[in-house]
Amino acid sequence: MSDSRKLFWWSISIVGGTTIGAGIFALPVTFHQSGWLIALAWLVGLSIALAALHAAYYQALVRTGNKMGLLELVRSRLGPLAGTAGLLAIICGNLLTLFIYLQLGSAFVETLLPGLLGWPALLLLWVVSTLPLFIGIRRFARAEAVGTLLLVGIVLLLAVLAPDLTFRGEPRVNLAAAFLPFGAILFALTGWTAVEPVAVLRRKYARTSFGAPGMFAVSAAVVAVVYAIFAAAILGFGSESSSLVRTIAFCGLTAIWTSYVPVGREVLRSLREGARIPEFATDLAVALLPLLLAIAFRSADVIRTIGFVGGLFLAIQYVLLALVVRSVLRPSGFKSWLLTLAAAAFAAAAVCELYFFMLG
Repeated sequence: MSDSRKLFWWSISIVGGTTIGAGIFALPVTFHQSGWLIALAWLVGLSIALAALHAAYYQALVRTGNKMGLLELVRSRLGPLAGTAGLLAIICGNLLTLFIYLQLGSAFVETLLPGLLGWPALLLLWVVSTLPLFIGIRRFARAEAVGTLLLVGIVLLLAVLAPDLTFRGEPRVNLAAAFLPFGAILFALTGWTAVEPVAVLRRKYARTSFGAPGMFAVSAAVVAVVYAIFAAAILGFGSESSSLVRTIAFCGLTAIWTSYVPVGREVLRSLREGARIPEFATDLAVALLPLLLAIAFRSADVIRTIGFVGGLFLAIQYVLLALVVRSVLRPSGFKSWLLTLAAAAFAAAAVCELYFFMLG
């Protein structure tokens, strides 16, 4: 295989593996509560918007020599106040994401290994998820490619076994819950933390041609199709069997494992370069804080937490990302207007998510 094809497919494996995470398991509930047509519209719309933003962010990283991550770019391009907001949104949002992965994943471990209940299941998942944070990006890209292919294969198997994939019997539209899918689907689709590893990988193949916009578009399309199939398959089963539950648990652990490392690495980078915290302290914080949160909030509502983290913290991250891209690339005319609109839309959505969360 040529270097250009290797780079293309490795990049897709990194983006797809990072994107497909624990958020996939909130989708069947979201499709059921809001109506499958509304949820599908959110899925398609956000997939297109995020693919475009990720491609633009990649171009911004290349333009700046890939010397700074999102947090450092926010601080240098948008000022100290935006830098502080970015610090809180990126570090808090991503730490809470790792907490969700551990909280949800430990339940999957208990399903697959009934002898490991409670703390042993949580500790096993924590060790397996945290250790890969400290291996090389290239080695992880290979492992993530295998994990992503395995996950997609499991979803396709569920689709084959499901009695129905047409959302038969599910509500089409529930206007009272029309905004509900935003946070959960944004959480499920967020993948900007994979853009920086892709840029690093691209730098190692500097003389190789690489179509970044096409790669991000293909990645987004694959993820959206996998998500829609998964939601339709799970809802199509109707009743749960023990084999189905175990299959979902295995699928969940694969998704969590391929997502944990890129998100954790972004927290490490933000703490080291953005907050100027020593390396030993950042390693300790990223390793232990998600575990401590999982222990302290063991009984938290996972679905509600996913919606809150996605709708507030991740939306703020995309506000800042869109503004940084506009500042670095300085597009004119329609493209500049689109980036401004994207930032405003995510900001408005974050305010709405906070409002609905406070209402309970």
